[in-house]
Amino acid sequence: MPGRAALRRASFASPRSLLDSGERALLGTLACALVLLPFVIGGGLLMAARGLLATKTVAELFAPDSWNPMRGRITYLPFLIGTLWVTGLAVLIALPLSLAVAVYASEYAPRRFGAVLKPAVDVVAGLPSVIFGLWGVALIVPVTGYNILAAAFVLAVMIMPIIIQIAMEVFSAVPPSLREAAFALGATRFEVVNRVVLKKSRPGLVAASVLALARAFGETLAVMMVIGGAQKGRLPQGPLDQADTLPTLIANRYGEMSSVPLVSESLLGAAFILFLVVVGFTLVSRVVLARVKRGME
Repeated sequence: MPGRAALRRASFASPRSLLDSGERALLGTLACALVLLPFVIGGGLLMAARGLLATKTVAELFAPDSWNPMRGRITYLPFLIGTLWVTGLAVLIALPLSLAVAVYASEYAPRRFGAVLKPAVDVVAGLPSVIFGLWGVALIVPVTGYNILAAAFVLAVMIMPIIIQIAMEVFSAVPPSLREAAFALGATRFEVVNRVVLKKSRPGLVAASVLALARAFGETLAVMMVIGGAQKGRLPQGPLDQADTLPTLIANRYGEMSSVPLVSESLLGAAFILFLVVVGFTLVSRVVLARVKRGME
């Protein structure tokens, strides 16, 4: 009898072990596919733009020239500068305002305010890009005009919910004992926030800024509606200039010009450059974040 029981258990153990092995293999395959996905996307864009890269040097692709693929004049410099202008200004506007809101909600405001703020931030974060674009056209453009500054204001409002949400989560993770110890030593509320909460939250705030930058780099529709478009043959010189970004370049021209091989390859090249910029910045930010964490340990 004991021999039969052991044999029965073995017969049931085999399907279970096969199921566990299959589940492990499936999950491992999905994880590996996710890791390989950036390489697949980057490689696909590179292969699609190989004709352009075979005929143009890097110096030519980033020369201070005007964009006219039909005549063989292809340069990404104006659009890259436009992207940096819009993204940089948007983060400069959004970061201090978002941190101020998050600090007030976490450290000064009553709990009821936090309960109201979080759903409001979620609502703003879930709005479609076209809503922000139309809001910018209706309220921002009449004041500033169609230019980089208008796009930066619209983009700043779009990325503020990301920074506020992460900053509030980071502030709430600071141990209450650190605040109580600082108060026991006679520190004021401002000193506790500045020297304890913000200092302890620095790695998380860096991560919030990185996510906001990644969101800002790839925004297309809302920026396209208020930025005005690039002026032919002119690099953007300041926030009041009209411009194009790399995403708006692709969105504006790909649909109607994708049948022209050189134009299609040039726009795919723009997508590849945008991909490299975002990936490169993300990798650099990860290194910076790791150094900040080591410095705080």
